[in-house]
Amino acid sequence: MSSSILDQVVRYDEPSGDRGRRKRRVLYNVTALVLTAIVLTALLESLANFPLFGMDSRVVHASSATTDLEVSYPRVARGQLDTDLTIRVHRSGGFSGPVTVEISADYLGMFTNQRPSPQPLSQSHDERIVSSTFDPPRGDTLVIDWSLGARPRAWFASVVGSAIVLGDDGQTDVSVSFRTDVRP
Repeated sequence: MSSSILDQVVRYDEPSGDRGRRKRRVLYNVTALVLTAIVLTALLESLANFPLFGMDSRVVHASSATTDLEVSYPRVARGQLDTDLTIRVHRSGGFSGPVTVEISADYLGMFTNQRPSPQPLSQSHDERIVSSTFDPPRGDTLVIDWSLGARPRAWFASVVGSAIVLGDDGQTDVSVSFRTDVRP
């Protein structure tokens, strides 16, 4: 049976033993430095609300004279992990007809799964906008959930999206912008 260099005893009383001790010390110090950096980064994330690890979500609001819009979106998403985009449209007194919501096509293009719930009555898209028309809800608030799966990434990517609610006249009633960073 042959022995490898790893099976040999390291002797510090020989000239070659001192070199092994220095290598080992450097390896221990580098390992300690890397682990300390990871712990400090996680601490920074938890204390400063700065997203570095995992996934993070945020909420943006906008209001017009007739409509309130709230979008809960992934601020940081990880490639191939599912996340949600939730849009809440509120009109005091309810909706007189179907509700049209537009989302930027570049934003939705960053994700593989784009299944809204409830299902829209109709949906159209071009290179800029995905327009979805929904039945009016029974109450004053329409809640739309998109189940999104971030596309796998080898490096960091970022996309700015927008959500627009059209009024009964077909013009923009209220809109918000938001940004999602996709990380590997």
